[in-house]
Amino acid sequence: MVDLIEQYREAASQHGLAKRAGNASATNDAHDRIILTLKKIDRADQNEDMFQLYDDDDVGVQAWAATHTLEVDEHRAEQKLKEISEMSIPLTSMAARLVLSEWASGALKPRRLIKG
Repeated sequence: MVDLIEQYREAASQHGLAKRAGNASATNDAHDRIILTLKKIDRADQNEDMFQLYDDDDVGVQAWAATHTLEVDEHRAEQKLKEISEMSIPLTSMAARLVLSEWASGALKPRRLIKG
């Protein structure tokens, strides 16, 4: 059986590596894999399993998981994103702050890309 959570973790980790390296093509490819895998996770009703990624060694993976669980458990996801935003990690902390701001304004619907 395919471990969808591990596939998501790997794509999220690769996204961070590619972004830090300035490789736009690899960053976009990793993002596409994140969304594709999230669709599979949603269809398999494994959304709750994504919370295990909150303890991943890669904070970027944690940030992606928290963003994509905002619509699963808003309070828990917001707490994780706040924690990440306070870590002063270049790009990742700023992205967490942006996600929180956009979520609070109602402008962000992280799972819109997986519906349909």
